[in-house]
Amino acid sequence: MRPAAAGVGSRRENPPQRAYQMGAMRCQGRQSDFVTSTGEAKVPWAAVGEHASLDDVMELIEFLVPPRHDAEVAYDVRISEVREAVAELLVAAGLRRS
Repeated sequence: MRPAAAGVGSRRENPPQRAYQMGAMRCQGRQSDFVTSTGEAKVPWAAVGEHASLDDVMELIEFLVPPRHDAEVAYDVRISEVREAVAELLVAAGLRRS
């Protein structure tokens, strides 16, 4: 008798994939959980963590938008303008005092 080819009538097709499928079948019909929810937040951010500070936001912006090698002076001027604008935005949102 020949052994069954992988994936053909074999229960050992791909155990991790099979476990995933079994888990997915068990979860069908359930409401979305915190990890996969992409809808509007039901709980304000402050209830689950701390507010982002001006320095936190600026650190993120400077990481995502680094200066060009030949335009560092212009970058410094613009980044200071961005810092002022973000500070005003945090004040308007009630996350920072003026």
